[in-house]
Amino acid sequence: MHRLTVLVTDRPRQGPPEAGLTRGLRRGDAVLLRDYPAADRPALARRWRAITRARGLVLIIAGDIGLALAVGADGLHLPGHLMHRPDIQRRPRPMLVTAAAHGRVDLIRARRLKVDLVLVSPVLPTRSHPGARVLGPLRFRALATRAGLPVLAMGGMTATTFRQVTPCPNLKGFAAIDAFAR
Repeated sequence: MHRLTVLVTDRPRQGPPEAGLTRGLRRGDAVLLRDYPAADRPALARRWRAITRARGLVLIIAGDIGLALAVGADGLHLPGHLMHRPDIQRRPRPMLVTAAAHGRVDLIRARRLKVDLVLVSPVLPTRSHPGARVLGPLRFRALATRAGLPVLAMGGMTATTFRQVTPCPNLKGFAAIDAFAR
């Protein structure tokens, strides 16, 4: 089975959107646009949409259903703080919906929302959350196994470190920022 790989955007570390950043992604893999504070986020989304379409990749927009619909994204990502909002229940289908989970409570919320995929993090130390308490491979596998949903590992993940969290029955792949940084 194809291991799903998701490039999570972080323009300060990765630079501007360009096809070269997606090197290593295969058809069906995804780009998750975060870059929340970017004043030009709609332009970033349109650029990523062009790149992902050309490469056969899935585009997921984090935290903004309006932007996701405006650029014809394939999915919407829900950070933890958005899983509480009632309008999320009325999200469009067949749009892919992913959610962030940092513990058991987030996994319960994601399951109630019937999301398609959960990004469980941080598995290992990561530059995006320096000093954050990490799950480690054993706690990650325990959480992921009990999730009742397909999961991606995030936090310190590369193709090499991903091996530390396998095997895990519902683990579908990993999401990363620094694995795609220049």
